[in-house]
Amino acid sequence: IGVLLHMGDHAHLGLDYRSVDYGDDFNPIHTPRRLTTDNIETVTIMAGVNW
Repeated sequence: IGVLLHMGDHAHLGLDYRSVDYGDDFNPIHTPRRLTTDNIETVTIMAGVNW
């Protein structure tokens, strides 16, 4: 889910939320399975100003 907000002529704010399933690709080789997670929830905030 993502949202991009325009705040005036030269500024913007972006918000993004996602649940990512990395599966076994994200787990280190020597870390026991019980100490890792496959699903990671991320929130990204992006702000910018241009002129």
